[in-house]
Amino acid sequence: MSASLRTSTKKQHLSSIKKWEKYCLDTGTTYSTATVTNVLEFLANLHHDEGLSYRAINTARSALPVYLKPAPGQQAMGSHQLVVKLMKGIYNSNPLDQGTPIYGMSVWS
Repeated sequence: MSASLRTSTKKQHLSSIKKWEKYCLDTGTTYSTATVTNVLEFLANLHHDEGLSYRAINTARSALPVYLKPAPGQQAMGSHQLVVKLMKGIYNSNPLDQGTPIYGMSVWS
Protein backbone atom coordinates (compact mmCIF):
# COMPACT_ATOMS: atom_id res chain seq x y z
CA MET A 1 0.00 0.00 0.00
CA SER A 2 2.79 2.45 0.83
CA ALA A 3 4.21 1.89 -2.66
CA SER A 4 1.18 3.72 -4.05
CA LEU A 5 2.07 6.90 -2.16
CA ARG A 6 3.97 9.81 -3.63
CA THR A 7 7.32 10.74 -2.17
CA SER A 8 5.87 14.00 -0.81
CA THR A 9 3.08 12.10 0.96
CA LYS A 10 5.58 9.69 2.50
CA LYS A 11 7.60 12.65 3.81
CA GLN A 12 4.47 14.20 5.30
CA HIS A 13 3.52 10.89 6.94
CA LEU A 14 7.01 10.35 8.35
CA SER A 15 6.59 12.96 11.10
CA SER A 16 3.31 11.38 12.20
CA ILE A 17 4.74 7.87 12.15
CA LYS A 18 7.69 9.00 14.29
CA LYS A 19 5.22 10.49 16.80
CA TRP A 20 3.28 7.21 16.73
CA GLU A 21 6.45 5.19 17.37
CA LYS A 22 7.34 7.43 20.33
CA TYR A 23 3.81 7.14 21.69
CA CYS A 24 4.00 3.33 21.41
CA LEU A 25 7.34 3.21 23.21
CA ASP A 26 6.09 5.52 25.98
CA THR A 27 2.85 3.58 26.52
CA GLY A 28 3.98 0.02 25.77
CA THR A 29 1.66 -0.21 22.78
CA THR A 30 2.50 -2.67 20.01
CA TYR A 31 3.38 -0.54 16.99
CA SER A 32 1.73 -2.46 14.18
CA THR A 33 -1.24 -4.12 15.89
CA ALA A 34 -2.73 -1.28 17.90
CA THR A 35 -6.37 -1.13 18.85
CA VAL A 36 -8.84 1.62 18.08
CA THR A 37 -8.50 2.72 21.71
CA ASN A 38 -4.74 3.16 21.24
CA VAL A 39 -5.29 5.27 18.13
CA LEU A 40 -7.93 7.40 19.90
CA GLU A 41 -5.58 8.01 22.82
CA PHE A 42 -2.74 8.88 20.44
CA LEU A 43 -4.80 11.39 18.45
CA ALA A 44 -6.23 12.91 21.65
CA ASN A 45 -2.67 13.21 22.98
CA LEU A 46 -1.61 15.10 19.85
CA HIS A 47 -4.49 17.52 20.43
CA HIS A 48 -4.40 18.00 24.19
CA ASP A 49 -0.77 17.42 25.18
CA GLU A 50 1.11 18.51 22.07
CA GLY A 51 -1.36 21.19 20.99
CA LEU A 52 -1.17 20.26 17.32
CA SER A 53 -3.57 21.76 14.81
CA TYR A 54 -6.50 19.88 13.33
CA ARG A 55 -4.61 19.59 10.03
CA ALA A 56 -1.56 18.01 11.68
CA ILE A 57 -3.73 15.55 13.61
CA ASN A 58 -5.69 14.72 10.46
CA THR A 59 -2.40 13.97 8.71
CA ALA A 60 -1.58 11.53 11.52
CA ARG A 61 -5.04 9.97 11.18
CA SER A 62 -4.43 9.53 7.45
CA ALA A 63 -0.92 8.13 7.92
CA LEU A 64 -1.68 5.44 10.49
CA PRO A 65 -3.92 3.18 8.36
CA VAL A 66 -1.23 2.97 5.70
CA TYR A 67 1.18 1.41 8.20
CA LEU A 68 -1.20 -0.27 10.69
CA LYS A 69 -3.03 -3.45 9.95
CA PRO A 70 -6.52 -3.57 11.49
CA ALA A 71 -7.30 -6.48 13.78
CA PRO A 72 -9.34 -9.25 12.17
CA GLY A 73 -12.93 -8.10 11.76
CA GLN A 74 -12.11 -4.41 12.30
CA GLN A 75 -12.34 -1.65 9.74
CA ALA A 76 -9.42 0.64 8.92
CA MET A 77 -8.45 2.81 11.89
CA GLY A 78 -8.79 6.14 10.10
CA SER A 79 -12.40 5.54 9.13
CA HIS A 80 -13.57 3.91 12.37
CA GLN A 81 -16.69 5.69 13.66
CA LEU A 82 -15.04 6.62 16.98
CA VAL A 83 -12.00 8.08 15.22
CA VAL A 84 -14.29 10.08 12.94
CA LYS A 85 -16.20 11.42 15.97
CA LEU A 86 -12.97 12.35 17.76
CA MET A 87 -11.74 14.20 14.67
CA LYS A 88 -15.04 16.11 14.46
CA GLY A 89 -14.63 17.08 18.10
CA ILE A 90 -11.07 18.27 17.51
CA TYR A 91 -12.19 20.25 14.49
CA ASN A 92 -15.09 21.84 16.38
CA SER A 93 -12.85 22.79 19.30
CA ASN A 94 -10.41 24.56 16.99
CA PRO A 95 -11.97 25.11 13.52
CA LEU A 96 -9.86 26.13 10.58
CA ASP A 97 -9.81 29.87 10.16
CA GLN A 98 -10.76 30.18 6.52
CA GLY A 99 -11.78 33.83 6.69
CA THR A 100 -8.36 35.35 7.31
CA PRO A 101 -6.57 36.43 4.14
CA ILE A 102 -2.97 35.33 3.71
CA TYR A 103 -1.97 38.79 2.53
CA GLY A 104 -3.04 42.31 3.38
CA MET A 105 -5.92 43.86 1.48
CA SER A 106 -3.63 46.73 0.45
CA VAL A 107 -2.35 44.43 -2.31
CA TRP A 108 -5.64 45.00 -4.16
CA SER A 109 -5.60 48.79 -3.84
